[in-house]
Amino acid sequence: DTWYLMQDFDNLCTKALADYPIYDRIVEWKIDGKPNSEIQKLLDEEFHQTYSVEYISSLWRNKIPKVIAE
Repeated sequence: DTWYLMQDFDNLCTKALADYPIYDRIVEWKIDGKPNSEIQKLLDEEFHQTYSVEYISSLWRNKIPKVIAE
């Protein structure tokens, strides 16, 4: 049952975050257990954009769940 739950969540995230590649990567890295400081570096490397660890935390706790829920 857990496998199907995670598969459904992955499908939902893929669809909901398709227009937000940065959010999609943050979700991926958070699920992998990466801390915000490491995510900050990875975002800079991959997207050439710098975000504070506080902003990444805010995205994870507030913005990303709202986008998925919509």
